[in-house]
Amino acid sequence: MKRYAQLVEEGLKSVSDYTDYDANAIAQLASRGSMLWETYADMTAGMSRKLNAIIVDAFAKPGEFDITGMKARMRELVSEVADARLETIARTETLAAVNAGREAGYLADFGTEGKYIFLHPEDFRECPECAAVVDQIGDGKTLQEVKDTIRRVSVARNGPGWKPRDFVVHPQCRGVLLRVE
Repeated sequence: MKRYAQLVEEGLKSVSDYTDYDANAIAQLASRGSMLWETYADMTAGMSRKLNAIIVDAFAKPGEFDITGMKARMRELVSEVADARLETIARTETLAAVNAGREAGYLADFGTEGKYIFLHPEDFRECPECAAVVDQIGDGKTLQEVKDTIRRVSVARNGPGWKPRDFVVHPQCRGVLLRVE
């Protein structure tokens, strides 16, 4: 099985190199902005809506899309929030949307059949929780088993008050959903 680094080199290496499944994320996000967090911790709902609008707009213009650019646009609206926090929001929501788009595409093409994996960078950025998800999923599980594994590990990591989301183990998660058969 190909690992994360190989897959990144083969098609996930840049946002300007979207796959068909990533393109679904753009449509999903534009039509269902509700997939984003309604209110980020320590922010008002109004501030959170403004940040989400920037994320949705970035997905509508994939040629101009990048985390640094999103963070700069967010900075213009919310000067009191730390840069690291804005980058976390941009990165987390971007991967959540990409994975939701991939899921929608896979379901449209294959239904619930098949095996899936959740890959994460195999370097200093890999946290123990994401490594546990990757290990538990192994060479592939059903889509529902992948979701259940991520949710279980996510709640264990973030505490019982955490509202788990599909394909987001933790804030700034870089995991990618892929169909392997």
